[in-house]
Amino acid sequence: MQIFHTPLPPTEGEGFGKNRFHQVKSPGCFIGSPKYCLTFGRVGEKYCQHYFFLNSQPSMPLSVYDIPFFLAVFLAFFFAIFLFLRRGGRSLSHNLLGAFFLSFGLNIFDGYCLYRGIYLQFPRAGFWLNALPALFGPLLYFYTKSVLYSDFRLRWRHAWHTLLFWMLFGLLVVVYHVHSTDYQREFLQRAHTYTGAELIFGNVVILAHIGLYIFLAYRETFLYQRALRHRFSNVEERSISWLRFMLLSNVLLYFFLMFYIGAKYTVWSGQLTLSAVIGLSVVFLLFVSSALFRALMESEVFGAIPEAESTRPKYAYSDLTKTESQASYERLLHLMETERPWLDPNLTLADLAEKFSMPAKTLSQVINESADQHFFDFVNRHRIAAAQALLQDPKNDKMTILEILYEVGFNSKSSFNTAFRKYAGTTPTAYRKRFAGK
Repeated sequence: MQIFHTPLPPTEGEGFGKNRFHQVKSPGCFIGSPKYCLTFGRVGEKYCQHYFFLNSQPSMPLSVYDIPFFLAVFLAFFFAIFLFLRRGGRSLSHNLLGAFFLSFGLNIFDGYCLYRGIYLQFPRAGFWLNALPALFGPLLYFYTKSVLYSDFRLRWRHAWHTLLFWMLFGLLVVVYHVHSTDYQREFLQRAHTYTGAELIFGNVVILAHIGLYIFLAYRETFLYQRALRHRFSNVEERSISWLRFMLLSNVLLYFFLMFYIGAKYTVWSGQLTLSAVIGLSVVFLLFVSSALFRALMESEVFGAIPEAESTRPKYAYSDLTKTESQASYERLLHLMETERPWLDPNLTLADLAEKFSMPAKTLSQVINESADQHFFDFVNRHRIAAAQALLQDPKNDKMTILEILYEVGFNSKSSFNTAFRKYAGTTPTAYRKRFAGK
């Protein structure tokens, strides 16, 4: 039989933390976990909260509510260790993502210790990890940049991104760690039920901080995709859909946490449990793991371009005049028609610049200003024109669509179909039928 401990209301002069307990039967306790209902604060104010914490018995049955905690912590630590020990690829990317999973797992473990009341027995161990959510956003953002850009390195100038973490850590040292263990126990008891404005404000700041960095990471993927089109004629093999999927998982978890924290301070707070959040965290980690292992299998994606190229090319300081640019463009068109370099499925801007005997940046300017296109679109436009000619010719009726796309320099059916619809306004099959019998 479990014991339900309820403090008698403090008398005048007892003040905060001087609680007196009496025992009553509690039929609804978790197995093996005594419940404590604590009263504290100003006289006349009663805060009741059940605390679940490990007792001193050598073995204690665990509740099913513990399973999501253990699973989430296990997965987070497993991924972290796996990434820290992994060899090959970009070690910086692996270490940053490993640090993200480690901080995520430690934060869940910290929440479990608070939820189970373990910190009430060991108050000196409490509130060392509560500032970790301020690192989630920066770690995810820097991981994204390390994946996308070949020259990305962590530098001292990046340290300011941890400013919020150190502010929260210092605040916790001042308001908690410098005090006595008795004060710390009272602080822990109060933390379970306290819903003051400063706590709500702190949660809002953390959520806004994480949301900002998720937005910045997502923005980097779009800048990266745009930069690829300036350098490569085939971006299919450099797809970062797995990275966007992982970021999307963070977005979904982020909005759920917004809902949870918002509901926590409303009439719906009783309908939500911390286990529900941890359960969702497990699902989130499983989703992220699928993207993680896919990313590790696609190591060629990592660091495809320098970071400076993620911004739109600027030609304000170029000496190339419009007349020279147009003349160069006409010579370039002649080269494309005669030598047909676009037949190479892996053609890059650097390759074409070498054939054209022109610096790559100048060639990019010529294409952008004269054709108003990315290098990617400029090359694929020639490939589609050649594919249209093949499809129109009755002599090629026996050629399959797959053979035609390889013939003109594509190496992916999906990218060929996308480009064909863009420039021809229809599918390759429908285009061929239009000229059948003519």
